[in-house]
Amino acid sequence: MNPEDFESSWAGRCVKIPAGYWAFIPHPLPPAISYDTSLIRLLSEADRLLGELSGTGRLLANPYLLIAPYVRREAEEVVEEQAQVFEDYKDYLIQVWDQKEKEKV
Repeated sequence: MNPEDFESSWAGRCVKIPAGYWAFIPHPLPPAISYDTSLIRLLSEADRLLGELSGTGRLLANPYLLIAPYVRREAEEVVEEQAQVFEDYKDYLIQVWDQKEKEKV
């Protein structure tokens, strides 16, 4: 851990512990939030829009039709990640095999 990465952290600070390591000490939760007028307006607008979305969602005969493309995209990403892991593992095994073959010679 590089303590310089946390010098201006709003989440906490780094301290050196007796064992010689650095530890991150988070500030107490919840953090103080200043609710100014613009933040209150944004929160109110977000709440109103979520209510509108919720109401619109109840009108759908089959809400899964709306969600299905996102579920499929996420599943495709998982498959791609797994394929990459397999390729990386295959390349590693080939390197190990080549190394052992060179050692035999």
